[in-house]
Parts: sequence; C-alpha cells; structure tokens
Amino acid sequence: MQYDLEYEQPANEDVFDPNQGHGSHLECIDDDIDQILQSALDLLAKSKNIRMIASPEVMAKRDGKEYDTRLILLSKNEDQDITARIILEAADNGAELVSMFPYVVNNQSIPMALKKIDEYANGFEAVLTCEYDDIELRFFDVDYPIHKKEYVIGNTYSFALSALAYQAELVPESEMLFEIEPETVEKMCEVDPSVGERDENGNVLPMKVSMDIFAACLQNDERYPDDAEFWSPIQSKVRKATLFNYDLYRMEITIHQDESEEHIVNIPLVARASFFEDKPGKGISIRGHLWLQGRRCLSENE
Repeated sequence: MQYDLEYEQPANEDVFDPNQGHGSHLECIDDDIDQILQSALDLLAKSKNIRMIASPEVMAKRDGKEYDTRLILLSKNEDQDITARIILEAADNGAELVSMFPYVVNNQSIPMALKKIDEYANGFEAVLTCEYDDIELRFFDVDYPIHKKEYVIGNTYSFALSALAYQAELVPESEMLFEIEPETVEKMCEVDPSVGERDENGNVLPMKVSMDIFAACLQNDERYPDDAEFWSPIQSKVRKATLFNYDLYRMEITIHQDESEEHIVNIPLVARASFFEDKPGKGISIRGHLWLQGRRCLSENE
C-alpha cells in the first residue's frame, strides 16, 4: 500500500502527481499513521464490523503495466458520520491490502459535468474534475473502481461531496471585520456612486466590511488538485464523531455560493477535535486546508 510519506515529489509542480498515496489523508485523523494502519488491520480481522461495498473487475497498473484484476471494496460502517474505506486486491492465495483511507459519509448529491480524470499510478484510484455552476470542483472519487468503466468525459453525474481537514482553526475576531481605505472606496464610487458613504463635507468615508457570511474554497495545487484552502461559517450544529477511537468534529461548511445564492454547495467536514480549544458553534467562521472527496450517487434512471 502506497503512502506519500518519504517518496520524492515530482520535479514539475504544475502537473498531477500519480504516485501519491493516502498518508497525508490518514494524518487528518492523527499523526500516528502506523497506529491507524494497525487499527485497519484489526478491523479486517473482525469481519463482522465491516461490509463489502462492491467487488469490481478493473484494469489496474503495477510498475507502469496494465493488468486485469478484481478489487474488494470494504467499509467499516457507512451509517456513521465517518468511516474507513479499505480496498483489497483478490489473488489466488488470498487478498492483498492495497489502499485504505477515511471517508466522510454524505448522501446529498448535486449534478456535475465530468471534465477530467487524473488517475493514480495504481489505475484504480483517481481525482475527478467536474463543473458545477460554471466553477470547477476537483475531488477524490471514493468509488472510482466501481464506475471507472462507465465514466464518459462531458457526461453529467450526481456526486455527494465531503471533506477532511488537514488543519482547521477559528478565524480570529480581529480578522472578521476589515476596513477599506477612502481612496479605494472613491474608485469604487466611480463605478457605483451608491457604494460609499460621505461626511458633511462630501468626503468619502472608509468602508467597514464584515466577513460573517464570507465563504471560499480555493484549489490551486495541480499536484494534489483535490486539496483546497477554505474559509466558511459553520452552517450546522457541530457534533462529535469518532474513527478508531480518535475524537473528531463533524460540521457543514460552504464551499461555493453564487451572488444570487441560488446555487450553494454545503458539505460535511470532519476535523480533529484537537484543532479547537472548545467545540465550535454554528455561525462561527473557520478556515484551514482540506481534502475534498466525493461519491457518485446513482439516480433512478441510471
């Protein structure tokens, strides 16, 4: 099983890294990756605690060569807020553990047009680039082995998105309100005179801007396109979650909203409880770095 711990990163930072693994994704849960892996092995030994999602035949890759194989996709419990996805490769003498990653469960999907597929070097994991409301969203497809043969670039599919935080923090109160200087406001008034306020002498006053409803999700790393910097108010109650006995918080954040607020994408985010001194509440703004993941949800006519 590959993890991006000590391998040499690609020289070209502007291209997708197919040799990445899930080491950094496991670190969203805890720094002790070895312990998390041991927990996964312990889980496999207790088969009553896991269930099979699917067993697709896929074209995989090893050492750059393609070959046909059968995978076994397992899950700890998808009725929970967060689960562990485990992928085995079937073999004549048993099965080999080839991948394991945490998955934040979500069933609320949105339709998106598939624009691009960036496959991992193993051939059965991938990051999808999709278009929604004229923006691109790039996410790791947790069910890629199941749908790999079906995907057609340009077609529209429904995906439920979710995320894990590499790092998260409350936005300091001092950064929730900022001031735009009068010189800049004056230039804004040249376009729209109603933007600024003036004193009794006609001078433009500085503009105070609140960040209470500001939300952003920026994906700028071509090597790891499913990673993103985010800032969002918490849009739901925050509840405790656990995976392998690690304390976590699950909450909803906004990763996209248009000016009319007709198209808003809220997703569940899971973050370590240790990122926060106290459990944050609804309406509080947080920011950080996340891993965006998604799962295709089949409609009735598919």
